[in-house]
Amino acid sequence: MNKKFLLSVLVIVLLFISAFAGASVAAGGKKPSDYKIGMTYSMAVNNDKPAIVLVYADWCGYCKRFMPNFETLYRQYSLKYNFSMVNSDTNVAVTRQLGVNGFPTVFIIDKKYNQKIEIPNEYYSDVNAMSARFNLYLKRRQEWANKR
Repeated sequence: MNKKFLLSVLVIVLLFISAFAGASVAAGGKKPSDYKIGMTYSMAVNNDKPAIVLVYADWCGYCKRFMPNFETLYRQYSLKYNFSMVNSDTNVAVTRQLGVNGFPTVFIIDKKYNQKIEIPNEYYSDVNAMSARFNLYLKRRQEWANKR
């Protein structure tokens, strides 16, 4: 019985280690903070343009794997949205203010129309799905502007 328990613990530890190693390899060994995308949170959200805000942690494997997609989205949408990256370890107050419970978390924040929309994490692995969400918000925003 002790051998089965030890073997189970060993398997769990090996799976845990391989998950972190895989995340590092998948993102080319880069941490999210190695990417220089966007502007400060305050600059991004205090503007007439809507903001895409990514809350991340450098130790998070999912965050590391998401960064190439986020970089692609930044290149596609930087003229339509302000982009900001918030490191949860160094920006605890902003992380709490946004109500973040897991990483990564992406929001569309638009002070002009008083909107804070969390993008569901099942979209993060698919750039096209994220693009569809961003485009849908821009369409709604245009409809609101036309009603004014």
